[in-house]
Amino acid sequence: MKILYERNKRNADRIVRCYLTLDCTSNCSYCSAGVPHIAWSVKKVWIPAEEWAEGLNRRNRAAVLAGGEPFLYPEFGKLISLINRTYPCWIYTNLELDPKPLIENATKPFPILASLHQWCDFELWYKHVQALWDAGHFLKFHIVKAGNYKKVTDFLEAKGIVGKYSTKLCGDQNVGLKSRGEATNKQYPKVDCSSRIYLFGPDGFRYSCVSRMGRQEQLWKQEHITDEDSGDWIFTSCDNYGLCTGCDNNIEGKVVYGNDSPNDTDKATDKEG
Repeated sequence: MKILYERNKRNADRIVRCYLTLDCTSNCSYCSAGVPHIAWSVKKVWIPAEEWAEGLNRRNRAAVLAGGEPFLYPEFGKLISLINRTYPCWIYTNLELDPKPLIENATKPFPILASLHQWCDFELWYKHVQALWDAGHFLKFHIVKAGNYKKVTDFLEAKGIVGKYSTKLCGDQNVGLKSRGEATNKQYPKVDCSSRIYLFGPDGFRYSCVSRMGRQEQLWKQEHITDEDSGDWIFTSCDNYGLCTGCDNNIEGKVVYGNDSPNDTDKATDKEG
């Protein structure tokens, strides 16, 4: 077997990534978590805040609360009040919703990565940003280079955010070589994939990748957030290579092995890190 994909094999960050819900206020075509393609029944799955808090509070490493849109998680405010940990716990949000559940329940400031999308109510979004600043929270900003993104950057510049606060313009992760698509899946219909990601879905179970988390099939579930960690590496046999989400292509500590197919005309190996 040959290496088809390798990214920072020895340098996984071991961040605990918690997808509280896969429901979202937006339906971005460039969603790196593939939310538009996830079944409605899966988007409504969630577990009690006490279970998330139990797992997060005893893990001595950084964590991220994400989605979907984490503010849509039904017990978001309760979870915030239960989080009591030394290591940072980031919140990834589009800030389209009122941040009161965070402001009213946080016992200390949270670091926040806020995205802004071109169809949002910009002034309402900025009102939410100001409320979080006033409450002492720390914000970084994230823009996707897709569609009329210049409208977004112009607004952030007008508000004095660009240049003063960390603002990252990211490419569309669903475009280009990394998201190879059906042609690659046909060429490599089954691969062996190994990753070091600590990714927990809205059902509380650990998955090897975002794509599998979105389907939540029993076969792919690892330990629950309330269990002890089963180990750094997850080894799986996968028949969906090439159909990965944008997030999957940026997993730190990931190696994919596959056999050449009879029609394998491209012998190039994609290595990163």
